[in-house]
Amino acid sequence: MSPRRVESRHRRQGVPAPTGTVTFLFTDIEGSTRLAQQRPEDYERLLDRHRSLLRQSFERHSGYEVGTEGDSFFVAFASPTEALLAAAEGQRALAGEKWPPNAEISVRMGLHVGEAVVRDGDYVGVEIHRAARIAAVGHGGQILVSGAVAAVVGERTPDDLALRELGEFRLKDFDAPARIFQLTGSGLRADFAPLRAPPARRTNLPERRSSFIGRKVERAAVARAVRANRLVTLTGPGGSGKTSLAVEVARDGMRDYADGAWFAECAALRDPDYVATTVGHVLGVAEDPTRSANEALAAYLSPRDVLLVLDNLEQLLPQVALFVDGLLDAAGGLRVLATSREPLHINGEQEFAVPPLGVPDTSAAPNKLAATDAIRLFVDRARGIDSHFELTEANREPIIGIVRRLDGLPLAIELAAARVKLLSPEEILERLSHGSAGLGQSAAPRPERQRTLRDAIGWSYRLLTVPEQAFLARLAAFSGGATLDSAEAVCNPNGELGIDSLDALASLVDKSLLRRLESPSGSRFEMLETIRDFAHEELAKQDPRGEAATRHARHMADLADEGRPELTKTDASWRTRLGAELDNMRAALAWALQTHDSDIAMRLCWSLWRFWQIRALLTEGREWCARTLAMAPSSAPDARHIRAQLATGSLAYWQRDWDVANSAYRSALAEAEALDDERAIADALLNLNFLVSVYPQTATSSNEIESIERRVKDLGERLGDPLMAAYADFARSGPLLVEGRIDEARRRIEHTVGILEASGDVFLAATANSLAGGIALLAGDLEEARIRALAAIEYFHVIGDQIASQMMFRALATVAARTGEHETAARLHGFAARIVAETGGIRFSPPYEPEDALEIVRNAVGQERADEEWRIGKQMSHDEAMDLARGIGTGNSA
Repeated sequence: MSPRRVESRHRRQGVPAPTGTVTFLFTDIEGSTRLAQQRPEDYERLLDRHRSLLRQSFERHSGYEVGTEGDSFFVAFASPTEALLAAAEGQRALAGEKWPPNAEISVRMGLHVGEAVVRDGDYVGVEIHRAARIAAVGHGGQILVSGAVAAVVGERTPDDLALRELGEFRLKDFDAPARIFQLTGSGLRADFAPLRAPPARRTNLPERRSSFIGRKVERAAVARAVRANRLVTLTGPGGSGKTSLAVEVARDGMRDYADGAWFAECAALRDPDYVATTVGHVLGVAEDPTRSANEALAAYLSPRDVLLVLDNLEQLLPQVALFVDGLLDAAGGLRVLATSREPLHINGEQEFAVPPLGVPDTSAAPNKLAATDAIRLFVDRARGIDSHFELTEANREPIIGIVRRLDGLPLAIELAAARVKLLSPEEILERLSHGSAGLGQSAAPRPERQRTLRDAIGWSYRLLTVPEQAFLARLAAFSGGATLDSAEAVCNPNGELGIDSLDALASLVDKSLLRRLESPSGSRFEMLETIRDFAHEELAKQDPRGEAATRHARHMADLADEGRPELTKTDASWRTRLGAELDNMRAALAWALQTHDSDIAMRLCWSLWRFWQIRALLTEGREWCARTLAMAPSSAPDARHIRAQLATGSLAYWQRDWDVANSAYRSALAEAEALDDERAIADALLNLNFLVSVYPQTATSSNEIESIERRVKDLGERLGDPLMAAYADFARSGPLLVEGRIDEARRRIEHTVGILEASGDVFLAATANSLAGGIALLAGDLEEARIRALAAIEYFHVIGDQIASQMMFRALATVAARTGEHETAARLHGFAARIVAETGGIRFSPPYEPEDALEIVRNAVGQERADEEWRIGKQMSHDEAMDLARGIGTGNSA
């Protein structure tokens, strides 16, 4: 993005450009190119008149004209109120002008408030570009206002003006959605077409990878069922299209739910205890150590209007039925659309058996034949393989035979259609009719349609080469899909199958046995659960010793080891990668516990504990650690056991379970000392140092805190690790602060901040700035406290630590309250409360944080006004809260 040049109009007059928190106004003429073409003789005169009218309005309200380009204006205002008045006055002047017939000048305007500076004559800052994008999505005569402006102005809009919220929208080049308002009032046009920007979807419904064929009657019927019942379960055999139908119905009805439609994939889950965690993360609910994941999720959903699609529940019954029943009781605005091979059997459930696609008989007329859903699906998928494929008189009967032989089951039809590049419809029907009996079937009796589907999968499997068959079977070791490198490591190590792994994956995708998904961590390859069931049975036959499962667990442990030191770095790639592998990590841990492989289990616990903390999976992580340590009690000092105990202690620390953390850290230290492993001793001492600093009651004596600090620094020198001294000073600053030794605490933390920021560890940089801000606050240095708190928020935001961010917003609320910016203080406090609610109620409060911000505000403006501003703040977005926070002390806050 290029900077905006500060042009000559005000510069010639010696007027300084507003800096700091500035309100930016962009305008341009809608349809200017067409107007210039239609009226070339007087376009320049019209353009000049438009400029004159707008300039008069801008100058009357102290607008700084940054520049003009063609038919556009860029103006900066020190006051958002004056900016709104100028925009409204400008639009009224344009509307009141007597333009020539068919030559009305129609201007769109956009306003945004944000941080910007003038550097070498240029306005620089991303907020400038945000303002320009807001203007660009409007219509002539319309004034659009960002949520940041709305938050600053609040309900004190000038004159008879008001702000009407239009919703959240996606702006070009910006990832986060923007709340946009329209300025309304006397003399301003009120009704416009929808904005030229896609609305931010409150959903994670998967995008279609191919066209959705048919099901018109079923879609309507399921939609009616969902409107009439709070729980609808789509039932049917694997491959009958339950998931596709559920997603399509949810997409059709998404606008009916104020808080969106959300999709939770449960196929990879084997433990019902993780359903609440999975759904919570889909919705953005972090865990609360004071209550179960089920309770935190129920509390989050209680006030909301949500449609929740729970996919593939059959392997979790009957426990998951109790979970769904409890959610529906707790959240009156919740509706659940579930898919399962059998119903949940709870009160109020409406079962909808998903029928197969309609199949024709051989006497169907050609026009009706082509409209039959099963035929349409076959032809559509066949055309995806061979663009020249057509339904003809010659292949009509074989295609009818195929879809009838496959009972109209969508997955089976897709598997058959995937073969048209190699086989004609006649040959496909021949092989289905005579070559699939008994293929891959277990001895257990199955319903007819299930046997039909297994025959189709088995037939498609038998057409693979032997190496491809082995590759597919070994992929069943994965839960939740695999990347190329993981698939190769587990399924084809060192090319032992004699096939290129990428070629194998491409072939399986071509044959519809795998799906390729584009994820934030790159391409992933997944199997439908029905195919995975088949592949798992084949794997059991081919690999009775479980070598693929062993390789899978070891590979996941290697990934976790590699990612562990990267989790708190600026680059989010490892956080994203391990997030994508969560189900695989769970499967690896379950395998390690089942096979008593303590090495794998302890490696995973040590490498994943920070990931569990960042992802707010503290309770789950502690359960894995507890089960691992119970399986592998230490009879002799062992480095792996030490690390598993440190992982346990750290997870307990983040849940403020001081006694468990203290016991685990001290046990790990004793083992490390018995082993005489200085690195392990250092790790244990560092953790214990932070614990006794935050919670001095865990210290064994009044001198232990200083004793541990000295040991950490001595070990740092011996190990050649200069960061250890910085960690010790950081940890010691908190107790010094509590003891009232503020100057000493400040000297230590100021020295430490620079070292930890230079370390590249974002989490340590954030916490160091957080502590420095708290010390500055108690020292009365409000500007330093503001700067440090803002820096800490930015760091915490990088790694997604919302729990710590809310602490900083409350610290900034305190700064605002103490500088007399009472409305800003109340709003930031309200926004912090919103974060607490959205993260499951965890409220982290260090010992140095003052708790008097709201009290100051209420004493100054009254409880009613303070509470009103608090409620406004609770509705702000993160960007709006940051804009408000940046305005503290500049005269441009609320």
